[in-house]
Amino acid sequence: MKRRMNVWTLFFASLFFAGLALESNMSEAQDVRLAYVPSEGDNNLMVIDLIAEKEIKTLPTGKVPHALAFTKDGKCYVNNRGTKDITVIDANKLEVIGTIPLAATSFQLALSPDGKTLAVAYKDALQITLIDTGTDAAIKTISIGKEPEGKF
Repeated sequence: MKRRMNVWTLFFASLFFAGLALESNMSEAQDVRLAYVPSEGDNNLMVIDLIAEKEIKTLPTGKVPHALAFTKDGKCYVNNRGTKDITVIDANKLEVIGTIPLAATSFQLALSPDGKTLAVAYKDALQITLIDTGTDAAIKTISIGKEPEGKF
């Protein structure tokens, strides 16, 4: 019961952000009644039918899946905070279509306005990697800032 409660707590906490990602990034031709919810404890991405109010598919990811970014043509990028990679999912077919290796542990994702470039911010490196969403290959890694003085 407790495990199921944690999944639903994660679901409701993530639903708002997942819904925003869907509405702002996916085409109208896609089925927007679905929510995509990363489950950090189970290392997967749950696909929830919001009308039927049930899970319809579970897709494997790397360890500790966290942030999501969707392209207009239906690619879903999942940053995996427990592994140094990104899981790539075809949100139209609900299939994992690849994995992109990274130089460090990712923290957050952002898509360029034209959807052609995915920016990956790292948790353990002062860098951002830019990925071409057409080929899913790294374009370049950019150093940013410097480490703050003192301790957090």
